[in-house]
Amino acid sequence: MVEFIGTLNDASFVDLNLDAFIFGNKNYAVRLTASFDYGQMKDLLGLIKKQNKKAYVSVNKLFTQDEIKGLEEYLISIKDLGVDGILFSDMAVYQIAKRNGFDSLLIYDPDTLMVNSFDVKFFNELGIQSVVLSKDISLDDIVACGNRNPGFITIYSYGHFPLFYSKRKLVENYFYAYEKDPTKYIENRNLLTQEITRNEMYPIYQDGNGTIIFSGKKLFYANYLQIMHKEGINKYLFNFMFDDYNEAKKIISMYRQGIKESCEFDESNYTTGYLFRKTGVK
Repeated sequence: MVEFIGTLNDASFVDLNLDAFIFGNKNYAVRLTASFDYGQMKDLLGLIKKQNKKAYVSVNKLFTQDEIKGLEEYLISIKDLGVDGILFSDMAVYQIAKRNGFDSLLIYDPDTLMVNSFDVKFFNELGIQSVVLSKDISLDDIVACGNRNPGFITIYSYGHFPLFYSKRKLVENYFYAYEKDPTKYIENRNLLTQEITRNEMYPIYQDGNGTIIFSGKKLFYANYLQIMHKEGINKYLFNFMFDDYNEAKKIISMYRQGIKESCEFDESNYTTGYLFRKTGVK
């Protein structure tokens, strides 16, 4: 069974032709399309469940020691809401979930770390729900991981993906240096930066958790879904952080077609990432 999982920008996104949605709170997650408090999460969960879809909460922040107590209270509260999964990066989340008996809800999403079938197998044996593969590996490696761990892998399949992350407030500091008020540039998704040696423009975003620079082009895997699906990969994640409802609807329609039949969508405005690029030296 195929599962398309998309980030939730607002309540209207619940009507999209997706199977599951990701949302969270900025105190416990980074790279969110929107931040929701507990009451809003409860309301969203009700809307999602009415449509017989799944609800996942992102808790992918790296936590300091003094945040652990609050983290445990938060995790237990969202578990009690009846969510279908919790995406995490910090192993403290796993330890808390295991101690409280809901580790089966977990989806390990460590950005670039999950790169081979041996690591995937290790986390599969922990009894968690899924892992999100790195975006920095080839199609051959993705296929190998899927073939050896069928039904366990989630693929980041669409959207701008993070290239750089720092807890420093780089956008804010930049405008302070030029004696400008940085207020309107915080949590602003319309900012772009450019590397001196390249022409490409990269989205840059700062919130309370730090600064992120994203890929210049959006990842686009619609033409390769059948290859992945045949090798046991059935969960595909969409990041709509820089998309509105209509753009998200268009992309989902293309991916629904791509999972059913061989397609050749125009990729010129997108990137296939590392699918067909060498990623290391042997």
